[in-house]
Amino acid sequence: MQEFNHNRNIIMKTKSIFTACCLMAAFSLNSEGKIVENGGKGPYKAEVVTAASLPGHTIYKPQDLKAAAKEEGFLPVMVWVNGSTTGASYESMLNEVASQGYVVVDAENSSASVNDVIAWVNSQSRGTGSEYSGTISGFGLALGGQPSSAVLGELLQGRSVRTVVLANSTLGAGKGIKAEDLAKYRGSVLYLVGGEKSSVYSAALKDYNAITSSNTSTALLQVDRKHNAQALGADYFGRLATRWLDWALKSDRNALGIFRDGELAMYEGSALKSKNFPPAEYEYPGAHDPVAAYCDGRYYVFTTGMNVMSSPDMKHWRYENNVFKSAPQWAQDKGFRGMPWAPDIQYINGKWYIYYSYSGFGKNKSAIGVATNKTLNPESPDFKWEDQGMIVESVPGRDEWNAIDANVMVDDDGTGWLVFGSFWRGIKMCKLNEDYTKLADPQEWFPVSRRPEGTAPETVSTDTAVSPDPRGLDFDAGNGAVEAPFLFKHDGKYYLFVSFDLCCRGAKSTYNVVVGRADKITGPYYDKNGVDMMNSGGTLVCGGNDQFAGAGHCAVVTFDGKDYIFMHGYDKDYDYDSKLLIREITWSADGWPVVNL
Repeated sequence: MQEFNHNRNIIMKTKSIFTACCLMAAFSLNSEGKIVENGGKGPYKAEVVTAASLPGHTIYKPQDLKAAAKEEGFLPVMVWVNGSTTGASYESMLNEVASQGYVVVDAENSSASVNDVIAWVNSQSRGTGSEYSGTISGFGLALGGQPSSAVLGELLQGRSVRTVVLANSTLGAGKGIKAEDLAKYRGSVLYLVGGEKSSVYSAALKDYNAITSSNTSTALLQVDRKHNAQALGADYFGRLATRWLDWALKSDRNALGIFRDGELAMYEGSALKSKNFPPAEYEYPGAHDPVAAYCDGRYYVFTTGMNVMSSPDMKHWRYENNVFKSAPQWAQDKGFRGMPWAPDIQYINGKWYIYYSYSGFGKNKSAIGVATNKTLNPESPDFKWEDQGMIVESVPGRDEWNAIDANVMVDDDGTGWLVFGSFWRGIKMCKLNEDYTKLADPQEWFPVSRRPEGTAPETVSTDTAVSPDPRGLDFDAGNGAVEAPFLFKHDGKYYLFVSFDLCCRGAKSTYNVVVGRADKITGPYYDKNGVDMMNSGGTLVCGGNDQFAGAGHCAVVTFDGKDYIFMHGYDKDYDYDSKLLIREITWSADGWPVVNL
């Protein structure tokens, strides 16, 4: 998994001088912030503040921002634009959203102001020592309020806005947004309007009907009463907007039911139209870094974010609850936020083990942990994930390798082997202890795959997890694009699958899977031409084609006597979103895997 390539492009038109806006006229704020409605009804009491780094703008956020981020991971951001008035007229609604674990930033209704806010979010989420460092996410924003045609026309064509939440407003009808511009948008749109007697309803309905792209999930929610979106505030639209954001920005699939299935009982007087939502079970789910297992009659796929899907037939998938609700305590103590990446699932001695990775973006500040469960079936009384803590970590300036992308295999002698690594000096292998939750002592390290980087040679220790460099340098990743190892045994030989080149770049993704094989699990691994994988060797298994711009980060499993490769690919029919790919493996006469993408 390429931790430094997961970024979506964010519009960055930073102005030399931030525009002072009229929002402050609505109410005055002191340095300690303003409390609205006792901080909201969510788990994180909210406040309304300003920031020295963003003059002239108002921010709704949890009062204890670090505590909220510790529980939720990086908090998503919504940029709120409210026509000729100020966000204060919607403060009840925005305050409620913030209390549910979001940051809302008010902006003037102009491209310049909105782009100032987006640039600020980007700098704060990346910067070290900034006011919001380590607490907010710059990866996909929500745009809300009543944005003008100039703001919409520009942002809908970019990738920074993942969802739009409109309060008594529309996207296209009456705003001059061209149909072709709307058709390019691949996010989601929620309309929050008053009843049919409201002035906006007919325009919003026209707008809703004009959205024809199957890639744009859309919901039109009306409240058939005298109140409008502004007056309803937190009691109705605040909670509904939060449910929408939970789905669109936090990948909470359970929050989708209210819009897809019309679960509106708790919102008396409401009516809903919706379209283009994925069904509860569907054939082409989104996925990143998938691994697969079979338990109690269902197939399970685990992906980055510790997301879980299950299926009776490997065709129709439904989302299950995530493995974790929040980051394990050991990961929080080390400064990691959010959900882990790149899991691996293994059944060993009657127990399920899920190995997972944390990493800092673009750094080898990484760690691998493990959790266990008696079953994968969430309906079983024995179902419970129990975290077993950290296995190994890498530290910038100390280690030349990267503790990420874990995979585990148990050999014929019952010995567990952990294989992992990425751009930082390639792929390593280590022996695990008897319960497969720690490195075995004395430690044995085996390098198994690497591509030239033009950087310092690696140091491999045989008795310690630490490979200190005497120069005290903080090593960069280099350009040796190899990652995502996965071990598989076939006909008495060990096969090492890895991913080469670049993921997560949309149409420019070049991800591909290569393989080498060895007589013993620790290698050396050679490709079909006899080239050592420690010297850039690797026989191509599959890569991109006319449908997919790159495919990789694979897992190889055997179900019902057949071998399958699970991986993700960037599907051009879905704006190059990452989709789950499952292909059967056949084997050539000379024992090499064959995959038809």
